Amino acid sequence: MRNFAQPIAEKILKSEYMGLFNVFIKKENKFLTLLYRLVTRAVESSEILVEFMNLQEGAEREALNAKIKEIESAGDVIYNEIFDELNKTFITPFDREDIQALAAKLDDVLDFIHGVAKRTTMYNLQKLPTEFVTIAEIVRDQCMSLQSSMSVLGKVSRNPDAVKKECHWIHVLETKADGVYADFVTKLFASCEDPIKIIKLNGIIQYLEDTTDKTDEAADVIRTIIVKYN
Repeated sequence: MRNFAQPIAEKILKSEYMGLFNVFIKKENKFLTLLYRLVTRAVESSEILVEFMNLQEGAEREALNAKIKEIESAGDVIYNEIFDELNKTFITPFDREDIQALAAKLDDVLDFIHGVAKRTTMYNLQKLPTEFVTIAEIVRDQCMSLQSSMSVLGKVSRNPDAVKKECHWIHVLETKADGVYADFVTKLFASCEDPIKIIKLNGIIQYLEDTTDKTDEAADVIRTIIVKYN
């Protein structure tokens, strides 16, 4: 004899299961969305940094420094939200430590971009060396590549090569920044006789180069995720 209650029970169970499954999917998507929002803040900040470095007078940079600080603060809010979600979420799209590490590295990028702008504003320098603009552009290009790689991070198993390509390019740019930094410092110590100016310029370009390192470190986390899931 057919059990008429069974199909009904199966429907109820399936409905409850799908509802729970949808909650898990939303949680997974939320992490990817939050990480993407964080890297987007980094892109915005890096674009302003390029504009900032191209200005001719120190006083003109104050308003842009304030914008960069505002974006950095907005990034802190997203960063904290990611950690709050990690504390209350059972299923995550990637290993929890990888989500934590990627969020921390992206937050570092925002912090260092603001650190560059803050120090440059404090020192009240006028026209900046072209090398500063060059490395700021490298930071911007790195952030844009990070954004591109993270736009498909949720589908990394389907197209890992695209993500690997962006991460490799970020490292190439970091190496380029190393060369620009080394050449500038060599020239600075050979030609500048003002010790205070040397300290200021060296301090800023060192922080700029460190920013490219932080961006490359974020790409390293993405590389780790690719290795684990392919």
